[in-house]
Amino acid sequence: MAQALVVAAFVSPILFAALPQETIPDVKIHIREPLADSISSKAISRKVHAQRASEVTRKDEALNFEGTSSFDIKTYSLIVLILGLIIVFTRLIKNLLGLKGILRDSILIRNIGKIRILVSGEIKIPFSTLVGGSANIVLPTDVVGSRKHLQLIIRHELHHHRNGDTVWVLLMEVASC
Repeated sequence: MAQALVVAAFVSPILFAALPQETIPDVKIHIREPLADSISSKAISRKVHAQRASEVTRKDEALNFEGTSSFDIKTYSLIVLILGLIIVFTRLIKNLLGLKGILRDSILIRNIGKIRILVSGEIKIPFSTLVGGSANIVLPTDVVGSRKHLQLIIRHELHHHRNGDTVWVLLMEVASC
């Protein structure tokens, strides 16, 4: 949903700009205040007069003080963009905290240079990560029993660190958001 909101915020203004001006409808949403039946006509005329006076002082605002307000496509796009970014960063922080939890609960079995090899019972697939300034390889507990499989998986995950794949994964996570 967050990705769809961000894409909509970027794509919709471009699409509207690409359309010929004759085909673009005047998109405005008018919200009117309901008038109470108990208000006298004098009170209504005083209220309208006061609202018109305040409208003169605030011409540059998008809010119309005659009891109506309107949203244009730029405002709509900005709202959608901000909402999408909030959802995206919330998801990113949630994923990062989950990863930090897995790393915190894992057991260190070995160090190879600056890379820590950890074992976790919470995962089923081994992965490499570069988070918090430390390089980690996290292995499921299932592979620890077989020395041959363990060495093969460690070599494979070390290859990811050598090639810089862990940095690209971080960039891809931000880009996918």
